[in-house]
Amino acid sequence: MPRIVRKLTTREIEGLRKERGTHAVGDNLYVQLKGNGASWVFRYLIGGKARWAGLGSLRDWTLAEARERARELRKALAEGKDPLAERERKEAIEHAERLKQTTFGQAAKEYIDNHELEWKNEKHTAQWRATFDKKTTAINDLPVSAIDTAHVLKVLQPIWQRTPETASRVRMRIEAVLSYATVAEYRSSDKDNPARWRGHLKHMLAAKSKGNEQIYNWAKATRCFTRCQVRARQVLDGLVPPPENPEDLGLKPYGYWKTTPIQ
Repeated sequence: MPRIVRKLTTREIEGLRKERGTHAVGDNLYVQLKGNGASWVFRYLIGGKARWAGLGSLRDWTLAEARERARELRKALAEGKDPLAERERKEAIEHAERLKQTTFGQAAKEYIDNHELEWKNEKHTAQWRATFDKKTTAINDLPVSAIDTAHVLKVLQPIWQRTPETASRVRMRIEAVLSYATVAEYRSSDKDNPARWRGHLKHMLAAKSKGNEQIYNWAKATRCFTRCQVRARQVLDGLVPPPENPEDLGLKPYGYWKTTPIQ
């Protein structure tokens, strides 16, 4: 026959504060006194083994409130449920729901913060931040869990032909953030990355304009030529030694640069 524990009153519990240990209050409810702390705990048996479920501190919960919480756990026991396992299950569901509410903009910021030290280049970090501050405003406030192909295209299509290289970088950075979001459990692992190129956006976006590509390569060639001029002047002035390899000057093999026809 189970031992009947007399229910303690609030005054009696206050009188225990100078003592240490765990004291029965009645109906599976206990008060646990450790150091300067005092908390309510619920004790029950599962498979013959005792389990303890915390119910909060005496400072935050009155005796009446603690008894009500203990009553709810006894009800769960009567229904064949493990109160502690049930609580953990509910907390896991709530945590998952909170994760799903993380916005794309928040995930992008986390991604940059996590990689900032690795990059070791303030300009590179600034470029990443500028991408999400200026180019992805249409999706920054959306839950990252909800980002799909249509959202990605909404960002890319307006700039895909006009500034192809910028658009390509934006796509790759969106893809990186969405991959991070999956690992961080902001997105379901069952979802494919809607910003991936191969086998996906490659079939959705038109090929980049040849004219724009030629203009871009012409600009690259011009910048290379300028760097070569600066390096050659440094060699002539004796500021740096002559390079052993032409590629040290940024030179490329013949035919590397594509240029637009000169009219």
